[in-house]
Amino acid sequence: MEIKKSEGQTLLTLLRLAICGVAALCIFGMQGFVNATFDFFRNSEDMVNSFFQGEEDEVIQEDYGNSYILYYEEQLEDSDTTLHIYKQYYITGTEGQMGMVDSSGNVIFEPLYEGIILLPHSCILKQDGQWRFYDLNQELLSEESWDTVEIEKNEQGKISNDLVKVSRDGVYGATDQQGNIIIYPRWDDLELYTYEADWPIIRVKSDDQYGFVDSEGNVVINVRYDYAALDSLPTPIENEEGEITGERTEPVIFVLRNDDWGAIFQDEDGDPTSVDWSVDPTEEILNDYQTNFAQ
Repeated sequence: MEIKKSEGQTLLTLLRLAICGVAALCIFGMQGFVNATFDFFRNSEDMVNSFFQGEEDEVIQEDYGNSYILYYEEQLEDSDTTLHIYKQYYITGTEGQMGMVDSSGNVIFEPLYEGIILLPHSCILKQDGQWRFYDLNQELLSEESWDTVEIEKNEQGKISNDLVKVSRDGVYGATDQQGNIIIYPRWDDLELYTYEADWPIIRVKSDDQYGFVDSEGNVVINVRYDYAALDSLPTPIENEEGEITGERTEPVIFVLRNDDWGAIFQDEDGDPTSVDWSVDPTEEILNDYQTNFAQ
């Protein structure tokens, strides 16, 4: 990210960085800046560059054990400079009594909770054995309460499908990050992280049978297989003359029923095809089945 600043803009930048919890530093003959996690930067440009995390206005959470940092981009007025403004929230207290303060010491939540999970725009608090969704102004976002909640992240470190896995009375579903039910809790298990990049569907389990739902909870592959998992297969790319010019990978769901293996592909509209029982599973799929599913 290229940063251009006039002298006046530089002063404004330093002021904004100071507001964000950054301190000027001179130690062992080196001058620079440190942020709230004491990372050292020789100049403000290096530090701003280090905070660049992707799309504009996107809020990103990083986990530092007992603290979380939330980032978002902000464009300075009359300037080409984009800063990554952040605020650090500290999870404090002992087990069974947790609270939250920000980097300035302001109390966000009193230490009255058994657990805290911080999301980019909200948080989930556990009290009396139940989890509930709140915003950072201490307002309850949903009347729903849950026995368990779980966040699963994809390879980019973002919350998979923007959903939270929840359970109540032994069955699982999913909510959005404000606690609204998206996938009604009726499954024995579900995996939110499943194949988000290749095929945005979620594996679910019921009565030891597996299938898939979409990110709104609609069943897209019936829950009737002894095993089901997504992989990819190489597919040749042909030109108009039928010549092979390259290769691409194609997502495929391998299923097992009554000891027979089959494969489900995507059609041109992105919908699942019928099962092709002539396709053998990949070695990775066989290893996963034998290791984690075979009786």
